[in-house]
Amino acid sequence: MTPVTDIVFFDLGDVVCRFQPQPRLHALAARLRKPAEELDAMIWQSGLSADADAGRLNAGSLCAEVNRRTGSSLSISELADIWRLAFVLNPEVYQLALRVNTQCGLLTNNAELLRQALLPAMPELQKAFEPILFSYEFAAAKPDPLLFTRVQTRTGVDPARLMLIDDSQRNISAAANAGWQTIAYRNPAQLAADLAAAGLI
Repeated sequence: MTPVTDIVFFDLGDVVCRFQPQPRLHALAARLRKPAEELDAMIWQSGLSADADAGRLNAGSLCAEVNRRTGSSLSISELADIWRLAFVLNPEVYQLALRVNTQCGLLTNNAELLRQALLPAMPELQKAFEPILFSYEFAAAKPDPLLFTRVQTRTGVDPARLMLIDDSQRNISAAANAGWQTIAYRNPAQLAADLAAAGLI
């Protein structure tokens, strides 16, 4: 018997959107006139971005820390507009989400800064996904079990009736351990087949 699914949560980076960090990095390097490799080390490789994803820095605090480390004076909106350049909508996955016959949500490991810029710039997301949940809201990021517990509490849905579609095997394993249904994403054709097998399209 096919399990009942109340909400199918899609991951953002490399599922709903293609994650392409180089345009973001190069735009920031051009704006600040600093080497891209130096900025990558300061912001992403240092764990600063991960701290923001886990809710330890809000948009204002993240921007202030980026400015402190780089000696710049970017506004929050400037930095947010650059931050979102790493995400490009994957039309094939988006069309699959529109075909799903139950509620679709978005569950992403990302910071408040990205949310501020991405949703206005990509209104398609709000047409296909509700709720749209960012890890910073829960002070935990996938694959932390706390994230799944807090999402279950937020939605009020039994974990057995939640599904995660994600490209990370670590995240898929963590969701399965939390009692969620899962689909490991590899490409749109495989996702379509797995959604059909689950009776979701």
